[in-house]
Amino acid sequence: MKSSKLIAIIFSLVITTGIAYAFSNCMQKYASHPRAIPSQKNNCAICHKNANGTGPQNAFGQAFASAGFMITNKLITDFPDLFLPDESNETVETVDEDTSQPPLIKRIKPKKVQVSIQTTIQVKGNNFDEEANILIDESETSTTFQSSMALITDITLEQEGIHKVKVKNSNGQESNEVNLKAKQPKKKK
Repeated sequence: MKSSKLIAIIFSLVITTGIAYAFSNCMQKYASHPRAIPSQKNNCAICHKNANGTGPQNAFGQAFASAGFMITNKLITDFPDLFLPDESNETVETVDEDTSQPPLIKRIKPKKVQVSIQTTIQVKGNNFDEEANILIDESETSTTFQSSMALITDITLEQEGIHKVKVKNSNGQESNEVNLKAKQPKKKK
């Protein structure tokens, strides 16, 4: 009897926490947007296939996550049924709102690499556009866009020491710099 009550309490907490987490990450951002449809502001089906907010995300939820949980002009254009029409009658340039902010690097993985060995570097942060480039010591790399929050590149550094890593978006905005340490591989004894 006691264990079934405990299981019920834990289950309730998990469900409540999951709903609160989804609400804080998605629903609140949608609901606070001036063009959000009022009747949809508390509807979990805005982002999820299941109307109660559990399970996989629908197409809008996936696009919203890829946009860094930002309502962008592209999202409004791609999903017009989820937004009120623009009443301003002004021509609005369709530029993603998240690219107006400069890119920001939060971390890179790995932070240390070995000289003369090809390594895949992942840069995590915010506001990366699809044409963003990872720069190492001001030199562009062949960058793969994963999302507005993640980029990867393969590099081979030839010099030991500290190398500067930053991201440059297609509009010319540059991120903060992060250090990447390169050292000689350990010699086998």
